[in-house]
Amino acid sequence: MKIIGNLRISAFNLNFEPFRTKKHLSLEITKKHLKYSDMVLDFACATGLYSIALAGNVKEIHGIDISSRMIETANRKAGRNVNFSKATIFETNNLPPMQYSIIAKKI
Repeated sequence: MKIIGNLRISAFNLNFEPFRTKKHLSLEITKKHLKYSDMVLDFACATGLYSIALAGNVKEIHGIDISSRMIETANRKAGRNVNFSKATIFETNNLPPMQYSIIAKKI
């Protein structure tokens, strides 16, 4: 259990109304448009939360960010079909050679 201020949070549940923010709804809408064969590039991925949340709906997802610290954090959480690299959308030398069917950016 985690205590934040005077709130006690034992589990994160998207069905609990206060947690259904615009970001979570955006994620649910995005998932509806993905196919399991999709190869996704998530730019400005930060700590990888969005990439990891989408990973179960696609073949592979690769997140990039300009911050080494963000990429280090993301890599500690990465699953089997999620990879993270330090790069910008214009400098993709660090990316594995593949064709992406979707380029995503969480807003």
